[in-house]
Amino acid sequence: MPDIRQSPEWEFYERHFATSRMQPYLVEHRGDKCLAIDLYAWNMDVSAAFWELLGYLEIALRNRIDERMTASTGSEKPHWIFHFENQSRKRNQMMTKELGKARERILRNSKTPTSQRMISELPFGFWVTLLSKRYRNLWPNLAAGFPGMPSRNPNDLFCKAASMRYLRNRIGHHHRIWTLELREKHDELLSIAGYIDAEFGEWLTSTSRIPGLLRTRPSHRR
Repeated sequence: MPDIRQSPEWEFYERHFATSRMQPYLVEHRGDKCLAIDLYAWNMDVSAAFWELLGYLEIALRNRIDERMTASTGSEKPHWIFHFENQSRKRNQMMTKELGKARERILRNSKTPTSQRMISELPFGFWVTLLSKRYRNLWPNLAAGFPGMPSRNPNDLFCKAASMRYLRNRIGHHHRIWTLELREKHDELLSIAGYIDAEFGEWLTSTSRIPGLLRTRPSHRR
Protein backbone atom coordinates (compact mmCIF):
# COMPACT_ATOMS: atom_id res chain seq x y z
CA MET A 1 0.00 0.00 0.00
CA PRO A 2 1.46 3.42 -0.92
CA ASP A 3 2.39 5.81 1.88
CA ILE A 4 -0.30 8.50 1.63
CA ARG A 5 1.94 10.91 3.50
CA GLN A 6 4.20 11.37 0.52
CA SER A 7 3.73 14.08 -2.09
CA PRO A 8 1.53 14.44 -4.15
CA GLU A 9 -0.74 13.02 -1.43
CA TRP A 10 0.00 16.15 0.60
CA GLU A 11 -2.23 17.88 -1.91
CA PHE A 12 -5.03 15.55 -0.75
CA TYR A 13 -4.76 17.01 2.76
CA GLU A 14 -4.63 20.56 1.49
CA ARG A 15 -7.60 19.99 -0.81
CA HIS A 16 -9.84 18.40 1.81
CA PHE A 17 -8.65 20.11 5.00
CA ALA A 18 -7.54 23.47 3.54
CA THR A 19 -4.03 24.79 2.97
CA SER A 20 -4.49 27.40 5.69
CA ARG A 21 -5.41 24.68 8.18
CA MET A 22 -2.45 22.50 7.32
CA GLN A 23 0.10 25.32 7.20
CA PRO A 24 0.79 25.54 10.98
CA TYR A 25 1.54 21.80 11.03
CA LEU A 26 3.97 22.24 8.15
CA VAL A 27 5.63 25.23 9.81
CA GLU A 28 5.95 23.35 13.10
CA HIS A 29 7.91 20.62 11.33
CA ARG A 30 9.98 22.92 9.12
CA GLY A 31 8.36 21.92 5.87
CA ASP A 32 8.47 18.15 6.49
CA LYS A 33 5.15 17.02 5.03
CA CYS A 34 5.36 13.53 6.52
CA LEU A 35 5.78 14.87 10.05
CA ALA A 36 3.13 17.51 9.46
CA ILE A 37 0.61 14.79 8.60
CA ASP A 38 1.79 12.73 11.58
CA LEU A 39 1.16 15.74 13.84
CA TYR A 40 -2.27 16.28 12.30
CA ALA A 41 -3.21 12.66 13.07
CA TRP A 42 -1.73 12.93 16.56
CA ASN A 43 -3.73 16.09 17.23
CA MET A 44 -6.89 14.18 16.31
CA ASP A 45 -5.92 11.32 18.63
CA VAL A 46 -5.11 13.48 21.64
CA SER A 47 -8.24 15.57 21.04
CA ALA A 48 -10.35 12.41 21.07
CA ALA A 49 -8.70 11.26 24.30
CA PHE A 50 -9.38 14.60 25.98
CA TRP A 51 -12.96 14.53 24.67
CA GLU A 52 -13.54 11.23 26.47
CA LEU A 53 -12.36 12.67 29.77
CA LEU A 54 -14.30 15.89 29.30
CA GLY A 55 -17.46 13.90 28.69
CA TYR A 56 -17.08 12.09 32.01
CA LEU A 57 -16.17 15.31 33.81
CA GLU A 58 -19.01 17.38 32.38
CA ILE A 59 -21.67 14.89 33.48
CA ALA A 60 -20.16 14.50 36.95
CA LEU A 61 -19.86 18.27 37.40
CA ARG A 62 -23.41 19.08 36.37
CA ASN A 63 -24.78 16.23 38.48
CA ARG A 64 -22.87 17.48 41.51
CA ILE A 65 -24.13 21.05 41.05
CA ASP A 66 -27.68 19.78 40.59
CA GLU A 67 -27.33 17.63 43.70
CA ARG A 68 -26.18 20.55 45.83
CA MET A 69 -28.73 22.99 44.45
CA THR A 70 -31.51 20.46 45.01
CA ALA A 71 -30.32 19.87 48.57
CA SER A 72 -30.30 23.61 49.26
CA THR A 73 -33.90 24.05 48.12
CA GLY A 74 -35.18 20.87 49.73
CA SER A 75 -38.58 19.74 48.54
CA GLU A 76 -39.57 23.18 47.29
CA LYS A 77 -41.43 23.40 44.03
CA PRO A 78 -40.64 24.14 41.30
CA HIS A 79 -37.29 22.42 40.87
CA TRP A 80 -34.40 24.84 41.30
CA ILE A 81 -33.63 24.89 37.56
CA PHE A 82 -37.07 26.31 36.80
CA HIS A 83 -36.77 28.84 39.60
CA PHE A 84 -33.36 29.79 38.23
CA GLU A 85 -34.84 30.09 34.74
CA ASN A 86 -37.41 32.59 36.00
CA GLN A 87 -34.82 34.58 37.91
CA SER A 88 -32.32 34.63 35.04
CA ARG A 89 -34.76 36.56 32.85
CA LYS A 90 -34.09 39.53 35.09
CA ARG A 91 -30.36 38.99 35.59
CA ASN A 92 -28.52 37.37 32.72
CA GLN A 93 -29.50 37.30 29.08
CA MET A 94 -26.84 34.73 28.17
CA MET A 95 -28.07 32.22 30.75
CA THR A 96 -31.67 32.91 29.75
CA LYS A 97 -30.75 32.16 26.15
CA GLU A 98 -29.10 28.86 27.07
CA LEU A 99 -32.09 27.79 29.14
CA GLY A 100 -34.43 28.76 26.33
CA LYS A 101 -32.43 26.79 23.77
CA ALA A 102 -32.44 23.74 26.04
CA ARG A 103 -36.21 23.98 26.43
CA GLU A 104 -36.68 24.36 22.66
CA ARG A 105 -34.59 21.29 21.89
CA ILE A 106 -36.67 19.21 24.26
CA LEU A 107 -39.94 20.47 22.81
CA ARG A 108 -38.74 19.81 19.24
CA ASN A 109 -38.35 16.17 20.24
CA SER A 110 -41.97 16.15 21.46
CA LYS A 111 -40.84 15.74 25.05
CA THR A 112 -41.87 17.50 28.23
CA PRO A 113 -39.18 19.84 29.63
CA THR A 114 -38.66 18.03 32.94
CA SER A 115 -35.91 19.15 35.28
CA GLN A 116 -33.63 16.25 34.35
CA ARG A 117 -34.11 16.82 30.64
CA MET A 118 -33.33 20.50 31.05
CA ILE A 119 -30.18 19.70 33.01
CA SER A 120 -28.96 17.19 30.43
CA GLU A 121 -29.53 19.68 27.58
CA LEU A 122 -27.66 22.59 29.14
CA PRO A 123 -24.11 23.12 27.80
CA PHE A 124 -20.90 22.87 29.76
CA GLY A 125 -20.53 26.65 29.73
CA PHE A 126 -23.76 27.02 31.69
CA TRP A 127 -22.37 25.01 34.60
CA VAL A 128 -19.02 26.79 34.48
CA THR A 129 -20.83 30.14 34.66
CA LEU A 130 -22.61 29.04 37.84
CA LEU A 131 -19.14 28.82 39.42
CA SER A 132 -18.15 32.33 38.34
CA LYS A 133 -18.11 35.54 40.40
CA ARG A 134 -21.45 36.52 38.90
CA TYR A 135 -23.07 33.68 40.84
CA ARG A 136 -20.86 33.74 43.90
CA ASN A 137 -24.02 33.87 46.03
CA LEU A 138 -24.54 30.20 45.13
CA TRP A 139 -21.16 29.09 46.44
CA PRO A 140 -22.28 28.51 50.05
CA ASN A 141 -24.72 25.95 48.66
CA LEU A 142 -22.24 24.44 46.21
CA ALA A 143 -19.09 24.27 48.33
CA ALA A 144 -19.98 21.02 50.09
CA GLY A 145 -20.19 19.35 46.69
CA PHE A 146 -16.43 19.66 46.21
CA PRO A 147 -14.93 18.06 49.33
CA GLY A 148 -11.59 17.42 47.61
CA MET A 149 -10.74 21.09 47.18
CA PRO A 150 -7.60 22.02 49.14
CA SER A 151 -9.18 25.36 50.01
CA ARG A 152 -12.65 26.85 50.02
CA ASN A 153 -11.64 29.43 47.41
CA PRO A 154 -14.12 29.05 44.52
CA ASN A 155 -11.82 30.94 42.13
CA ASP A 156 -9.56 27.89 41.93
CA LEU A 157 -12.43 25.69 40.78
CA PHE A 158 -13.82 28.30 38.40
CA CYS A 159 -10.47 28.97 36.71
CA LYS A 160 -9.85 25.29 36.11
CA ALA A 161 -13.42 24.76 34.88
CA ALA A 162 -13.14 27.76 32.54
CA SER A 163 -9.90 26.30 31.19
CA MET A 164 -11.74 23.04 30.47
CA ARG A 165 -14.49 24.95 28.69
CA TYR A 166 -11.88 26.60 26.46
CA LEU A 167 -10.28 23.24 25.72
CA ARG A 168 -13.65 21.65 25.04
CA ASN A 169 -14.61 24.41 22.63
CA ARG A 170 -11.35 24.09 20.68
CA ILE A 171 -11.81 20.36 20.35
CA GLY A 172 -15.49 20.73 19.49
CA HIS A 173 -14.60 23.07 16.63
CA HIS A 174 -11.76 20.78 15.45
CA HIS A 175 -9.03 23.31 16.18
CA ARG A 176 -5.47 22.29 16.89
CA ILE A 177 -4.66 21.77 20.56
CA TRP A 178 -1.01 20.75 20.25
CA THR A 179 -0.14 24.43 20.78
CA LEU A 180 -1.60 24.30 24.30
CA GLU A 181 0.09 23.18 27.51
CA LEU A 182 -1.59 19.78 27.40
CA ARG A 183 0.04 18.34 30.51
CA GLU A 184 -1.26 21.33 32.45
CA LYS A 185 -4.73 20.92 30.94
CA HIS A 186 -4.69 17.25 31.88
CA ASP A 187 -3.69 18.08 35.44
CA GLU A 188 -6.47 20.67 35.70
CA LEU A 189 -9.06 18.20 34.46
CA LEU A 190 -8.00 15.56 36.95
CA SER A 191 -7.92 18.15 39.74
CA ILE A 192 -11.57 19.03 39.18
CA ALA A 193 -12.47 15.34 39.18
CA GLY A 194 -10.67 14.95 42.51
CA TYR A 195 -12.47 17.98 43.92
CA ILE A 196 -15.77 16.27 43.18
CA ASP A 197 -14.73 12.94 44.64
CA ALA A 198 -11.35 11.34 45.30
CA GLU A 199 -12.46 7.99 43.93
CA PHE A 200 -13.77 9.64 40.77
CA GLY A 201 -10.46 11.43 40.32
CA GLU A 202 -8.52 8.18 40.70
CA TRP A 203 -10.82 6.40 38.27
CA LEU A 204 -10.50 9.13 35.66
CA THR A 205 -6.72 9.06 36.06
CA SER A 206 -6.69 5.32 35.41
CA THR A 207 -8.96 5.80 32.39
CA SER A 208 -6.91 8.57 30.78
CA ARG A 209 -5.00 7.87 27.57
CA ILE A 210 -3.35 11.28 27.64
CA PRO A 211 -0.01 10.44 29.33
CA GLY A 212 0.76 7.76 26.77
CA LEU A 213 -0.23 9.97 23.87
CA LEU A 214 1.89 12.86 25.09
CA ARG A 215 4.92 10.58 24.93
CA THR A 216 4.23 9.79 21.26
CA ARG A 217 3.91 13.30 19.86
CA PRO A 218 5.72 13.47 16.50
CA SER A 219 9.05 15.23 16.81
CA HIS A 220 11.59 16.64 14.39
CA ARG A 221 13.94 14.19 12.73
CA ARG A 222 17.55 14.70 13.72
